[in-house]
Amino acid sequence: HLGSTLTAREFTINRGRALGIISLAMPSGEIILPSLTALLLLWLSWQQVWWCILVFLIILWLYLFIFVDWPDAPQEKKDANNQHIHSLNPMRELRFWLLIPMLLVLPMTLTGIFIFQAQLTHDLGANTSTYALALTTMGLIRFPIALLGGRWIDELGVSLLARLYLLPYAVALLTAALIGGSLGIWVLMLGAGIAMSMSTAVGDSLLVSLWGKQHLGRVRSLKSAFLVFSTGITPALLGFSLDLGVHFQSILISMLLFLIIAWLLAQAPIQQAQQQL
Repeated sequence: HLGSTLTAREFTINRGRALGIISLAMPSGEIILPSLTALLLLWLSWQQVWWCILVFLIILWLYLFIFVDWPDAPQEKKDANNQHIHSLNPMRELRFWLLIPMLLVLPMTLTGIFIFQAQLTHDLGANTSTYALALTTMGLIRFPIALLGGRWIDELGVSLLARLYLLPYAVALLTAALIGGSLGIWVLMLGAGIAMSMSTAVGDSLLVSLWGKQHLGRVRSLKSAFLVFSTGITPALLGFSLDLGVHFQSILISMLLFLIIAWLLAQAPIQQAQQQL
């Protein structure tokens, strides 16, 4: 949250490229840290590995604290009369509620798919090894697509990308529901990977365009709070549906309908962002 907010706030030129690079930080850590930890465990105990990680984090924190020139807050907290200036409340704006479903549709639906992958592969007639390989491939394609997505935002505009970035996932949901099998799993994971690779850069660029960099921290923190809440209730909803005997093909179609509705609701804020450029 901090890295993405600072990047979106401080970069005006090439903001899309910068956000694309920042979005790769977490998946890069997920790839590097387990391998590095496994390598260290060949020579060190797990307690010693933890101490090594702690020392590295302390050194990194001290370097950032002492040597990095952190930017000032983009808005003044007090007016000329030394009175506190109240920031805006995005939750009172209709455009926030119209936009937030589109920004949440990917994490919500993918959380359910990841947690109930055993039921997914069973209902689609695939095997777990196919899912595991497709999931790994989905993680790998995030790197080139995230960089390309950031470049496309800078060259084509965030409004166009916001209208198109969910299309691969929509096609993947429909294809997986209709054809099933190992091919359906592959298409689903690849489509999700393409959309997810661009989602952070697109979402943050939209928030900056609509609310400005001075309010980005507040708006993005609200989005993060809704994201945590929504991904928390998704497993429960899918679990109840599966207990009632709903097949995963029907769940995928429901996810597609949710995506379409969220996309339609977001068109007004996207159009407003385009007009403000």
